[in-house]
Amino acid sequence: MPRPQLQARFPEDTADAVEEYADEHDISRSEAMRRLVDEGLASRKREGIREDLEEIGEEMRADGGAVQERFDAIERRQERQEKADTALNALNAAGIIYIVAYFTGYLPDLGGLVVGAALFGALVATITYSAGYWGGTHE
Repeated sequence: MPRPQLQARFPEDTADAVEEYADEHDISRSEAMRRLVDEGLASRKREGIREDLEEIGEEMRADGGAVQERFDAIERRQERQEKADTALNALNAAGIIYIVAYFTGYLPDLGGLVVGAALFGALVATITYSAGYWGGTHE
């Protein structure tokens, strides 16, 4: 498919610069003009993108208080979750130790089995909680 032909008149210094560019890159004057126009258009597009990004940045800075409040809330929720996870991990460890002690004969009475079963229930609850079945770790 043939390319559309465009004609333009340039000042002499611009024509000399195009000629110099063509010689430096060992290309025709037409190819030099195509490349220079393409580079100029690409630069213009990049400038438009840069302006869009600057505008978005200004909007974010203007709304920075709300964004910071959201990040702070997320951090607080994460801290609470870490504390809850630590407590549940401790309960799990105690439950596992108690169950092992019971089944190895160190706690042979029925009361020991009941307490062990309760701790095992806590272990199951922790696993289902961690997996998100309770919705505690997910929004």
